[in-house]
Amino acid sequence: MKNLTAIIVTFLRDEYLYVCVESLLKQYPDINIIIGDQNPSKEKKERFEAQGIRYIELPYDCGLCKARNELVKLVNTDYVLIGDDDFKYTKESNVDGMLGWLEHDDNINLVGGRITEGGTLKNYQGFIEEHDKHFIYKPLTDLSEFTPVDLTFNFFVAQTQAVKYVKWDEQIKVAYEHSSFFIDFKRAGYEAFFDPTAIVIHKPAIQTPSRDNHTKYKGFRSRRSDKKRFFEKYDLDYVIDMNGTRDTYDRSRVDEIDFLITVFERWECLENLLFSIAKYYPQANIFIADQSKKFIPKKYNDLYFKLFEAGLRVKPKAYGLKYDCGLSEARNYLFSHTNRKYKLLLEEDFVFTEKTNIPAMLELMESDPNLGIVGGLVIQDGNEVKFEHYLAKKGRTLRHVASGGYNDQEYKLTGCVPNFMLMRADLGVKWDDRIKISGEHTDFFLKLAETDWLIAYTRKSQVDHVKINDRAYKDMRKRDEFMKILFENHNIDKIIYINGYTIEYDGEKIITHSK
Repeated sequence: MKNLTAIIVTFLRDEYLYVCVESLLKQYPDINIIIGDQNPSKEKKERFEAQGIRYIELPYDCGLCKARNELVKLVNTDYVLIGDDDFKYTKESNVDGMLGWLEHDDNINLVGGRITEGGTLKNYQGFIEEHDKHFIYKPLTDLSEFTPVDLTFNFFVAQTQAVKYVKWDEQIKVAYEHSSFFIDFKRAGYEAFFDPTAIVIHKPAIQTPSRDNHTKYKGFRSRRSDKKRFFEKYDLDYVIDMNGTRDTYDRSRVDEIDFLITVFERWECLENLLFSIAKYYPQANIFIADQSKKFIPKKYNDLYFKLFEAGLRVKPKAYGLKYDCGLSEARNYLFSHTNRKYKLLLEEDFVFTEKTNIPAMLELMESDPNLGIVGGLVIQDGNEVKFEHYLAKKGRTLRHVASGGYNDQEYKLTGCVPNFMLMRADLGVKWDDRIKISGEHTDFFLKLAETDWLIAYTRKSQVDHVKINDRAYKDMRKRDEFMKILFENHNIDKIIYINGYTIEYDGEKIITHSK
């Protein structure tokens, strides 16, 4: 065992670490141990060095991969033991047996074992089938013999020179580091084997861990950036694990966005929109506020099944609101019942196309923390619906003022955009529930203008607007009583649009004038 060094990376799990080290020294008193601590302290350093253990202070949260690479550089024995800080070693761990296989045959580069957790023996040894754009993990079925595999648990003994050559991917901090290492190990031409007799205890019974550290550790344990690196590194769309579970990677980042749709008596339009989302953004998280006269759950359930067959991976959630509660109230309801950082506001008569580029809107949003809304193009009958402008109030007149040209990135700042827009959840501005429709949009953007938020309009993303000829809906669409609230809210009596169209309010009725 003097020709073997155990490296242990630890982070915010001191109680587990102490049990791990004591058990390792008890079973293998002459083993070399190097500890790399991502949350070091003078107390721990003195404690371990008094036991003859090398203690390395690492940068806080530098990542498991970087930490292991740093420790492996310090190993001067021919073989290295890799194990986690929450392992407990017993006679069944058979580390010396794994080492024996390596010393006996130079063609064996790594030997891994398995774990018990809560008294249950667990297996994670098998093979990785590499296909174009996806991997399939296949479990080893015969667990009785020493046999070659593609991967095992993070409990293994390996040739030091092989580990130094392959290294762990330092762009991954913790999640997916395991798969990445074994894939790279295999691709480098090294041979890994499974030893069924080597078993270590995972998460042994310990004193109650620090609640604060435990909470912190859970937050660091799973990060989107690790998954992003793994899937992009191997150019994967999905992975099927040993349990047959499909793990997908959504390059569009729509998992950070709530897709918000209001619907009012236009079921066919809603269906068209949802199927178009399923086609282009199957991972979308969709929320629907339905203010139609009849809300029929079975109708939605039947639709969900068809959407799943069309590729949608996340079941939409529909809320049945009171009849004709209004567009404003429905939108406010959706905002209050969803919790992602960004909201994509949609009308039910939109349709996504190959030019609906949600990532472009998100990228623009994140380029400036002062941007609160990013609007996109709405195309109707092949033409752009022009509704990006500034709102200029002078006296009791409100004018729509053109917002100028685009910059090199194909966007411009403006004061109002169409209802195809990406919004921050923390805008702090709501729609006026009293304005059911017709006027709610201008009222909202006038209130937003009183804040410090900026608004952008981009040509890089667009939706189609499918015009309908439903007379009953059109009658509900234009109701003067709601326009009156807009005028009264902002002390105006005239709105002049860019094309010269004018709406006036004389205190009693709404009067419209064409150019």
